[in-house]
Amino acid sequence: MTNPSDSNQSRAGDLFERAAASSTPPFRRLYFDTEVLRSGRWPTMNEQFRFCLRLAQMMRIELCVPAPALHERAEQWVREAMSALEAATAKAKSAQDALQPFDAAVTFQGPDEAEIRRRYEDASRAALNDFQIRVTKYPALPLDEVFRTAVARGGTFEEIKSGKGGVVGFQDHVILHSAFDDLREQPVPAAFVSRDGVFSRIPALAAQGVDLRYIPGISDLETILDSFLRAPFSAEFERWWDEVSKRVTEVLTARRDEVQAFLTHTLGTREVEKLFGGKVLATLPPNIKQFGMIRPELKGHPDGPIHFSCDVSVSYKATVENLYSSLQSLLVGLSTSTLPFFGESSSPVQTEQARTVTVELIAQVSTDYQSLTLHSAHIRL
Repeated sequence: MTNPSDSNQSRAGDLFERAAASSTPPFRRLYFDTEVLRSGRWPTMNEQFRFCLRLAQMMRIELCVPAPALHERAEQWVREAMSALEAATAKAKSAQDALQPFDAAVTFQGPDEAEIRRRYEDASRAALNDFQIRVTKYPALPLDEVFRTAVARGGTFEEIKSGKGGVVGFQDHVILHSAFDDLREQPVPAAFVSRDGVFSRIPALAAQGVDLRYIPGISDLETILDSFLRAPFSAEFERWWDEVSKRVTEVLTARRDEVQAFLTHTLGTREVEKLFGGKVLATLPPNIKQFGMIRPELKGHPDGPIHFSCDVSVSYKATVENLYSSLQSLLVGLSTSTLPFFGESSSPVQTEQARTVTVELIAQVSTDYQSLTLHSAHIRL
């Protein structure tokens, strides 16, 4: 990451930094939950998460990740990476089997788990250093206290929805108390960022002397930071960025077909097919419904192209083949032993399905707004 005080700063970056430094947000420290790390694509990070971290730095807000959240995210990432490698290995073996009669070789050799873990740790360490994120310690929680809290369904513990009498919430309990312990040692007004609704209980759970509020996700954090950033903006900046945002949106709208073609090319078929339930037989090209917030990239030459990211609401339609047309037919199939592994299956049912998702588009436009360059796009989870 380019340091906010680096001289290689765009006009947007310079104005953002000066305004941010003079802003007065109601919290001086942020803690991030595992869910935020995952949805923000830690440790590589999507542009929205990266933008919020950079903006918080400029506002001189301390950034923290509880050690248990960092560990949980690492295990999630490794499991996901290993699953993707196993799927790729299986496909390579299938291709090898198919081509065996023709004496053709298909090979695939991915890194082993130890190498995957090493690469993840390197990337995570680099992200922590780049954004000057402090890792808080595991909490000093007596086992009997945790057990009693779980049995009483207190804290972040909740009844398992299946009704079998168990509880969930252990990881959340440990992560939250890591933040509590840290705040007792170093008291400041702080906020805990997570989309997990269980943390909305924080005001009731916070011990005396712990000033911690709950922010339900990165989008809410971005809105809050933006609201406290706007106050110190000069009239010049407001006029300048309002005009830039308007002009960029006009460029994107005028070149909607080009953007849609870029999304078709950039977003892989497998990524799009995950949006639908069942076997996808065919998909229509994406249809852009709306261009959302324009976020400036805060680095670059003052007279150079305007780098930005943008939320785009995109709809997809697909023809999907389902083995069962409804839950009722599935249950009938179960009761009459008509599943494929019991006997003859029900006839597949083809349906037309539609999904609307948010795509994060990263691009740049020339200062005269005549040249648009599209860099990348990702479906936001």
